Amino acid sequence: MLHCLDHMLSYFCPSPLKSIHQCTESEQSPSFINGSLMNEITDTLLIIVLAVTAMTVSYKLAPFRQWQKIKPRFVIFPKYTTRYTICDEQIINNIVQQGFKRQANHESIYTRGKIYGDFSAKAMKLQISINQSEKKVSVHAPFFGIFFDTGDVWQVTSRILGHTT
Repeated sequence: MLHCLDHMLSYFCPSPLKSIHQCTESEQSPSFINGSLMNEITDTLLIIVLAVTAMTVSYKLAPFRQWQKIKPRFVIFPKYTTRYTICDEQIINNIVQQGFKRQANHESIYTRGKIYGDFSAKAMKLQISINQSEKKVSVHAPFFGIFFDTGDVWQVTSRILGHTT
């Protein structure tokens, strides 16, 4: 018990022979205060990394939503899939008109945006996958998940299908 008390006091007073009352203010070690602040910063960063990781894993595991004609007001983990009836060339044209570019190594995958930066649907990293044999298109975030959406990702999907609303 006494050893533990001496150990705790050594943070405040560099000399183990002096009691805490005998230390002057200049002798008290600021490393305890700085270390405490550093621990809080490290803990906060760790919590942020864990939260983003948990959100991304949850987004990846969440099922795709079937696209509906009515724009939603609020959606958690928005990623949509739907079948299309227009020709494949028109779907691809609609995708390209929205600024998506075909990935070099995948003919049926288009992306736009960056994984960092703005949170708007026009700037965030989105990926569109086309399954031409099933006439199906899917829209989602390929890297970090999207926690919620107020209709922007739905709007991208709607425009791919040729709807103007």
